[in-house]
Amino acid sequence: MISGPRPLQELIHLDSVTGEMVVANRIDFESFAWLNLTIRATDSGVPPRASRAEVFIQIIDENDNNPYFIGDITNITVREDAPVGKFQ
Repeated sequence: MISGPRPLQELIHLDSVTGEMVVANRIDFESFAWLNLTIRATDSGVPPRASRAEVFIQIIDENDNNPYFIGDITNITVREDAPVGKFQ
């Protein structure tokens, strides 16, 4: 279970079976430089036992802009090792 402000909870998905955390929605650095959440795990024992962990995720400011093309280009190929700004 994830605890924290609702907007932060909506950015992360926590698998209740495996405990795997993955990004659920786009995270914008300009809105969130850090995500501070509390994760609570409970077992199915009798009585159930639980533990909490504080999770701090730093968001880095990578290029988050979608590419755009000028003109009517329908197909373009870019070699994996092409220098920046060049395509064939």
